[in-house]
Amino acid sequence: MNMSDLTSPDARAIWTRHPTTLFIFRRLFNTTRAAHSLLLIDFFVDSSYNRPPREKYSRHVGEGYHDTSKIQLVGEKSKMRKQLPAVVLPLLVLLAVGEAQNPSLTSQAALQKVDVIRKADSIRVEIMGRGQWMAKVMNLDSPSRVVVVLPDTVMATSYNRINVDSRLVKAVRIGTDGRTPPTTSVVIDCVETCQYEMLPGGSGQVILRLYAAGASTATVAAGNEAAHASTSDKPTNSTTAPRSSPTMAAPASATPLYAQKAAAVGTYNGPGGCAASSCHGSVQPKTTTRIFQNEYTIWIAQDKHARAFAVLRNNVSERIGRILNIGAPTKAPKCLACHSLYVPLEQQAQTFGLDDGVSCENCHGPASGWLGPHTTKDWPHDKSVQLGMYDTRNLEKRSLKCLTCHLGVAEKFVDHEMIAAGHPDLTFELGLFTFVMPPHWKMPEQGNPWRQVQAWGVGQAVQLRESLNRLARRANDTIWPEYAELDCFACHHSLTRTEDSWRQERGYPRRRPGSPPWNESRVVVFRVLIEEINANASKQLNDELMQLASLMNQLNGNREQIAASATRASAFADQLVRQVDGQGYDSALTLRLMRRIARDGTAISNEGERSAEQSAMTLDSLFRAYNQNVKPANATELRTAIDGLFALLQDPSAYSAPRFEAQIQRVSEIVSR
Repeated sequence: MNMSDLTSPDARAIWTRHPTTLFIFRRLFNTTRAAHSLLLIDFFVDSSYNRPPREKYSRHVGEGYHDTSKIQLVGEKSKMRKQLPAVVLPLLVLLAVGEAQNPSLTSQAALQKVDVIRKADSIRVEIMGRGQWMAKVMNLDSPSRVVVVLPDTVMATSYNRINVDSRLVKAVRIGTDGRTPPTTSVVIDCVETCQYEMLPGGSGQVILRLYAAGASTATVAAGNEAAHASTSDKPTNSTTAPRSSPTMAAPASATPLYAQKAAAVGTYNGPGGCAASSCHGSVQPKTTTRIFQNEYTIWIAQDKHARAFAVLRNNVSERIGRILNIGAPTKAPKCLACHSLYVPLEQQAQTFGLDDGVSCENCHGPASGWLGPHTTKDWPHDKSVQLGMYDTRNLEKRSLKCLTCHLGVAEKFVDHEMIAAGHPDLTFELGLFTFVMPPHWKMPEQGNPWRQVQAWGVGQAVQLRESLNRLARRANDTIWPEYAELDCFACHHSLTRTEDSWRQERGYPRRRPGSPPWNESRVVVFRVLIEEINANASKQLNDELMQLASLMNQLNGNREQIAASATRASAFADQLVRQVDGQGYDSALTLRLMRRIARDGTAISNEGERSAEQSAMTLDSLFRAYNQNVKPANATELRTAIDGLFALLQDPSAYSAPRFEAQIQRVSEIVSR
């Protein structure tokens, strides 16, 4: 048995029905080795994720990290198969074995108490605990603070903040990074730049005296003498606040409690810097702060990005590595570029593992410049952006960041060679991908109930622009034609009897039979949006793309002409990004978009499987926003009909345009009522 057994669906059901057992387990198994598993147990028990199971249908993206094209309908059925003793007894055995094999755990260093003593011209901070300490003390700026780092030390205090509110020190905070072994930090928030000195202390004791920068030597010396004479005094003005105290400042104003070091702006810390419960590692969402503070917990427990590196260890990935002759995928830069936080050593502010997968800084940018400051009270978002944070509030930039891996850039991409080796083709739709992520931010964003529709539109525009840039780049590259730009399933489809072929029945408009067509899935639903908001722009876009399609659909199209045409179309799509982002979105526009896309079902179906998939994802995203805000009477019926679209996309090579057309017509009938 291992710790993962304790978070299985059956075990989680036991925890939910028997909270007393969970409490006993926590008390008995209170070791640092259990920290991550306890976090997951807390999450599954306390959150809505583990409410009693119901008979329902839900949609999710396929098991492979990139296998987002396989969107499945799953009938979730859950029943109790293990009784309470089946969980409790193995726990007791595990406890006994653990204690026998790890007798040193009980003697691990622990921080037990922090006292603050006011003096006339200084503040003395006394840190006490048990075990052998190797304290590291550093003075950091922006904002000014003194940090005492205690490696391999657990936090055993009953409080995590001491409000000082003196002219020199605002507060003292205590926290741990949640790793194994843990690092506990004491952060002393200075009002302005302050200096410190270490004072003599007994075993298991660290004593610091803090004074204002620029204080005279005589003043400091006098303070030293007084401090040395009273190191055993009781605190004269300690303002410790228990965790439950209503006077404790909201964690949003806190500097992150993790092992820090001075590092250049633009370097990476890894996800551990965000894991403390007082930062983003809270089990329960908090309502008193600007953010929920459980973002790290959601990421590590539910987000597929956290398992991006683990995918590289499966049999399919290893086979891809052998076919491409790149060695183990877990060590291949070609794979690590999108499956981990893969940055050069000189850009790492501290050591972190690649096996964390796609983590915080992959999306939010290198944190060394803003990680400390961004948690101070009233710290503006713009300042964090200036210090290296990636601005994901900007929908264009958010879409672009996602597409660096979900579409590819010059430095990292999926081409026909990789697809032939077994890597899934890349598809993307910002709205649906955000939903299945799932979001770890407050919704609706910025208090805008139609922000999800805006994000869908911007995502479509940016995806079109970047796909055209990719086409132009590839047309100018050494390998051409690049078959990944074509409709994969025009060739890779199940063969049927000639009289049953819907493709031959439909014919091959605008191309020679036998020539694979260009994959136009990234424009098929975007056309509808542009027609709604700018008819003239829609005509120009269609003209540009029809010319490009005629070049791409030739057996051996002129690559220079293709590159030039794709570049022109990309420039025009770039102009449309701003129009789409600035467009006002409401229930009326959302409903019109759903109706028009469903009404175009015949043309969309005949464009092929990828276009059909894009329309299904779009209808799903628009319906979610519309249902959340309007709650139409036919919501259940419409939900079932949209789910029926995804059921027809389970096996792309067996895709049938007539069947998909019939189902999307059903959606059209319902949404038009």
